[in-house]
Amino acid sequence: MLTFVTTKEAAVENIHRYNAVLAEASKLPPDIRKDMLGTYTRARAWYAVRHGQGFLFGPSKFIGYADITPAAYHEQRKTNLDGRMTESVLAAWATEVGVEHPAFIAFREFCARANTKPNTLARVSVIEVEEATQGDREAKLVELVCEIVPLLSERHRDALRRRIAAMA
Repeated sequence: MLTFVTTKEAAVENIHRYNAVLAEASKLPPDIRKDMLGTYTRARAWYAVRHGQGFLFGPSKFIGYADITPAAYHEQRKTNLDGRMTESVLAAWATEVGVEHPAFIAFREFCARANTKPNTLARVSVIEVEEATQGDREAKLVELVCEIVPLLSERHRDALRRRIAAMA
């Protein structure tokens, strides 16, 4: 049985998963492919996350369930998936935007690239994700170095210490 996502990160991960599935849709069995591609016109509640200079999108009935797969979506879409429930979960992390918002404009372009139009009742909500700061990236680099240094021979650790001392 599918359960709802419990974190914003899980919802964002599902948006990425949904887009990866669409990119590989030609490899899906025909009935599952039809269901996945049908989300463009069926789904009313869409969620967006910034990606580079644009946005990625996912329908609430897909991204609102933890560890969902295209096969599970296909099997349970008509009977066990409840968009009203997923929307109540996802609403805590998202803000609905109007048709003039860049995310909504990008959503219409997203549908157009698939040679389809969105559901006339479609809504788009944006999930804001903080981008990593320079300090965050540097902290991760320090962690990485700390993991790598013990793998070095004593001779190479000494060489690294000398190079770091010379930088100070």
